[in-house]
Amino acid sequence: MLVYSLAGELILGSRFKRLSDKYLSNVYQIYKAQQIDFEPSWFSIFYILDRYGSVSISDMSQLLDLTQSAISQMVSSLESKGLVKVEIHEKDRRVRIVSFTQKGRELLFSVKPIWKLIRSKMREILDEGDNSKYLLDALEELEASFERKPLQERVLETLRESRFLFVKYTGIYYATLKELVFDWMFNFGAPNVDFVNDFKGLVERSKDRVILAVRDREVVAAAFGFIDDGFNCLICDRDDVDNRVAYSLLSKFLESMETPNRVFFDADKPMIENLLKKNGFKMVKIVERDDVKKRLAVYGKGVQSV
Repeated sequence: MLVYSLAGELILGSRFKRLSDKYLSNVYQIYKAQQIDFEPSWFSIFYILDRYGSVSISDMSQLLDLTQSAISQMVSSLESKGLVKVEIHEKDRRVRIVSFTQKGRELLFSVKPIWKLIRSKMREILDEGDNSKYLLDALEELEASFERKPLQERVLETLRESRFLFVKYTGIYYATLKELVFDWMFNFGAPNVDFVNDFKGLVERSKDRVILAVRDREVVAAAFGFIDDGFNCLICDRDDVDNRVAYSLLSKFLESMETPNRVFFDADKPMIENLLKKNGFKMVKIVERDDVKKRLAVYGKGVQSV
């Protein structure tokens, strides 16, 4: 479970499939133990026909949000086993109507008591956790969000609109810079106590060593130079910002500032790692932040790994 937990939203699809496979395997074993010849994959067609009676292929497609081709394959499989029959609509020969055969209806009578118990025990499982009891509601919300605006549209839109200004720090950016840095420190920790105890003073002392990526007057990434055990650099950005922005910031920082002793950054940024290695930096340490599933990387020049 460690990888599933660490990867979070990135592995959501695989995690859903893993849980689905486990659920369907359990359900299959229930039918098998009761000597009922019923495949879990038949459930959706059986449920619709039980609830609505005779149903057209096109209506099934809409009810299940699947293509008519996929529904036709499922129905054909059940038809070949004598569980359903397909008839042409008497007024429109393009419409195919699906209904139970006697054999299918008898199988339905056998499985419906099992469905009742499965629903009851699944409710029991969901109620065992503080959050899982809301799973069905959360799934409905998730499905609605995907329908409203698919994931690929959200990601590609952000990539297309990734236009930023790279600017030196001025006071008009203080509020959004502070918000960015404190959000970053929640995930990765504070590289220096002044970031927490005297952020305003730290910014004043470091203002000539701070380069920002700005979108609509809002700071979305920063290369923050600060003095601690020598001159150091913090690279931070928002999660919804392309990693190339942080890479560009660090490039500009290394070109225009004195060389830092250490650079602190999100370890899941290989472009930054490669840039630092090309400039003679070596990894000092990787800090695992298990509570937020993040990793802090610290690279330096002339320092030993720990």
